[in-house]
Amino acid sequence: MAPYPRAMTLPDDPSPLDAIAATVPEFETFPTVDELDAWIDEVAGRHPGSVAVRRIGTSRDGHPVRMLTVGEGDASILVSAGALPDGPAGFRTVQELVRLLRERAAPLAGIAARWHIVPCLDPDGARLNETWYERHASAHGPRRSAADGTLPHPGLPSSADHPLSETAALRRVIDEVKPQLLVSLHGTHVEGVFTSVSSPEPALAAALAGAASVVGLPPVSVVCDTPVSASLAPGVVALDPAADDPFRDIGASTAADTRPHGPVSVVSRVPARLAPRATDPGPSGESLGTVVRRALADLDTRAHRLKSIADAVEPALAPTSPFLTSVNDARAAVAPLRESWRAVLENPALSAREATHAEQAAFASAPHAVGLRGAGALLRVLDAEAAADHAAPQVRAAHREALAVFDAWVTDADRLPAVPIAPRRRVATQLAVLLAAAAAVVGAREEAVIR
Repeated sequence: MAPYPRAMTLPDDPSPLDAIAATVPEFETFPTVDELDAWIDEVAGRHPGSVAVRRIGTSRDGHPVRMLTVGEGDASILVSAGALPDGPAGFRTVQELVRLLRERAAPLAGIAARWHIVPCLDPDGARLNETWYERHASAHGPRRSAADGTLPHPGLPSSADHPLSETAALRRVIDEVKPQLLVSLHGTHVEGVFTSVSSPEPALAAALAGAASVVGLPPVSVVCDTPVSASLAPGVVALDPAADDPFRDIGASTAADTRPHGPVSVVSRVPARLAPRATDPGPSGESLGTVVRRALADLDTRAHRLKSIADAVEPALAPTSPFLTSVNDARAAVAPLRESWRAVLENPALSAREATHAEQAAFASAPHAVGLRGAGALLRVLDAEAAADHAAPQVRAAHREALAVFDAWVTDADRLPAVPIAPRRRVATQLAVLLAAAAAVVGAREEAVIR
């Protein structure tokens, strides 16, 4: 891990982040891939002397993956959005970041760094989801392999030896710019705000925890994907990509990079919906083992239902559909998630202790999210297949069944006590976390020159 340029300290006065969050305007929708492309061209055209744009790779479907570079300084910061298509808030977050860099906002003026910004790492996945972003928060159908998460790793199987083109592009950029900080912007379903970080540095964890609350969104106290991960601060958990990634059979995250110039990695996750008890540390009245066993049973029921539909119809489907790839990825993610939950049950002390309301809420909602991702992807496959005049009878029957399952599961999920979070609050929170990480890791060594 690269050494920190200075000792990390928590700012005495967090008000600059509050002020920055207040500058994020109200808006209702997130930019599409085409809108992001147009924005990149517009920014580069208006500021040719201070904003550099270049193509760093090509997506699996042939779309250019581009990067903006802004600012000057000894340090290097790499920010990427859209590694998974269920985090559209990141698209707007990078737009706001570039605006702040152009305006030389106070919290940025003391960070002497070149900012390398990838507005959309997986444009293909984002395109497939654009018509779904306004539907149920967990119903993003084509969630494909994470575009920053298919690196080979010594602790992973040989199936992870062939990174995706987007992952390879990001890895080349890491090798080239050698960032001190790597920030990946993600979303989540109905949990609170949480951030994963590769460094256990207490001041960094404290800075991230403080930044996450600038617009009043509460930090999550349990992360269902990795329930045994170490908590470093409220809403901040230790990042162990090789061990904790639910897609680890596909590959490791770029955050697993431990080479000499490997960066401090921060993964910021902001929810689309918020459950009132998702952050409640009060006692629930039942053991954690009981909560997890109930969640496992629900997860298995949903996984088996999807498997029965998919297995019956798969021989009749077009094997090249990107939605079918998403279905298979969603199904592959169930096994490691189940394994991580069973690890709780195999720990007698952990299983026997009383669960909090937050744990109860998180484990109740997680099977809904996993099931809806798989059902949504399967429905997208069958929507296209059933629309064809020559669709086989088993395809039409499977389509009717998948639609009924999806609608029923959306209804179930909507019964969970959760409310949508305004897009502006999601972006302001993510922006504050990003800036706090930059200030803590890179710090003020000399004034950045941002023309």
